[in-house]
Amino acid sequence: MRITSKIMLASASLLLAAQAHAIEVQNANGSGPGSLRQAIIDAPAGEIITFAESLEGQTITVGYPWLLLDKNITIQGPGASLLTIQNAGGVRVLEIKNNAHANISGVTISKGNEIDFTGGGILVQGGSRLELRDSVLAQNESRNGGGISIVEGAGALIEGCAFIGNKANNGGAIINAGATIVRNSTFSGNTAFGWGSAIRNYGEVTIDHCTFALSNPDSINGAHSVLRNDPGARMLISNSVIGENRMRAEGVTSDNEGVMEVSGANFCTREAIPGFTLVPTTGNGGLNLGPLLLNGDTPVHPLLANSVAIDAAVNSTIGVDQIGTRRPFGAANDAGAVEYWVNTPPTLIAVTGGAMECIPATGIPLAVTIGVIDANPDQSVILTLKQGDQTLSQRTVQPPVDTYISFEELVFLPGEHHLTIEATDGFDTSTSEVVLILGADAPPQFTSVPGNVSIETADPLGAVVTYEAAHAADACGPVTISHSLASGSLFPIGTTTVTCTATDAAGQQVTATFTVTVTHKAPPTIAEQINSLIGQVAALSADRNVTGSLAAQLSVAQAAHARNNAKIAAQHLVNFERSVERLAQKGQLTAQQSASLLQKAQAIRAALGH
Repeated sequence: MRITSKIMLASASLLLAAQAHAIEVQNANGSGPGSLRQAIIDAPAGEIITFAESLEGQTITVGYPWLLLDKNITIQGPGASLLTIQNAGGVRVLEIKNNAHANISGVTISKGNEIDFTGGGILVQGGSRLELRDSVLAQNESRNGGGISIVEGAGALIEGCAFIGNKANNGGAIINAGATIVRNSTFSGNTAFGWGSAIRNYGEVTIDHCTFALSNPDSINGAHSVLRNDPGARMLISNSVIGENRMRAEGVTSDNEGVMEVSGANFCTREAIPGFTLVPTTGNGGLNLGPLLLNGDTPVHPLLANSVAIDAAVNSTIGVDQIGTRRPFGAANDAGAVEYWVNTPPTLIAVTGGAMECIPATGIPLAVTIGVIDANPDQSVILTLKQGDQTLSQRTVQPPVDTYISFEELVFLPGEHHLTIEATDGFDTSTSEVVLILGADAPPQFTSVPGNVSIETADPLGAVVTYEAAHAADACGPVTISHSLASGSLFPIGTTTVTCTATDAAGQQVTATFTVTVTHKAPPTIAEQINSLIGQVAALSADRNVTGSLAAQLSVAQAAHARNNAKIAAQHLVNFERSVERLAQKGQLTAQQSASLLQKAQAIRAALGH
């Protein structure tokens, strides 16, 4: 079976009640402000009573006197598995009287005890009416009608309920003297010391799509039957199953002294019942009831795979079963309280995944997207995103499930992330792995850096130095290059370290360095310049007479300079220049040789001031 949202089979009176104002029960006290008892007392006719969310999972013990519903009222519980209303001290849980119409849903009524009277859980007095839905009557006990007693002139509509472990002398679960309809309900483990471990009927009862199982012989004689129909009573049964009951050999047939009308497809085990098909308890062609399970809010005995009750119902128009499963699940409705179905695990389609680069060290926000499909149109699916044992996020997908879900953005650091997505429908779980390979955003890398530079200058302030800028690359975007002292700047005398900084789009930086060395060198003296020029003349590839004559003229100029006679020195340099020009004209010196000699001689004269 499965968990599903309950589809309410609302009567007109319930629809009218749903439009009324609601009073909320605030605590689990048996009386006093905020209690259920006080809400019933304060509620005007037609009121709805609900329960605070904080009461889910709680038990309300009402005490004495029991709860009295003497006006039209609706009690809407959060779910039979979430809220229990019980009693203690030998009294029932609640009574409906004064022609009141009570709608009760989504609760468990338990441990009522009226051993000397009738109606351990609920007593419905003459002229009153109970509509009970999606609820559980469990472990209640009385002389008659351990779970519910409907007296003559009263009525009840019971849908989607479970009667578990109730006891009475007669009518372990229900004793009915009024007009009652029981539909889509399970009776399990109820006990009667006399007649009718499930139901004893003095009035008119309609039983439709119900399952009866595990009735107990809790006395020497044991229960004579699951169902007892007394003289003058009328019992209508359709599409129901009776199995796994332990009782006296007479069976149901000996308990029908009134009118019993059986229609549809009905199955029983162990004892033949008119209108029922007698089948084996287990095996092929057997009833094959599963153990009592809590699926949804009310316990059920699910049909097993080879049950004869599957797709067997006849003239059945009920659209849901006890726990809200859509009928039919297969070719036709199943007999009994619940539909058999084969659960298909959810299908997951992973969308997010793969490799990404350029992830910053602080991580990147990513929304993980998954596709999910569930074959059952009534089934919700819980999606859980995990990394290892850690649950990162969880989502519930309401039916019908055929959609894509994006978990909220989560921050993932660089690295390899193995994520698991679990999809569960309450019975089966499917998993899918998503692998995220997130490459870190590496710093940029230099592709070229200028080499060290050395330069001489006569300027004591330094020299203007130009160089080719550094270059860098980054896989994740552009790179900005900066230099601590730009090309074309004035570099001082000495060694300067230039730092190159490469910055990528994420702000990551790398650096490299090179040096610029500027050496200060004073200009040569006049004597040094004349000596240099003499050396250049001596190195000429010319006639020795020519070079000797030129060198002699320079030596005379050098001597005059040594005597501090700049004018005479300059005049000898002029004579040198004229000699060079004549030699060039005669072809004894090349144009290049003469130009170089003339340039240096003129520079020396300029230095002499002549």
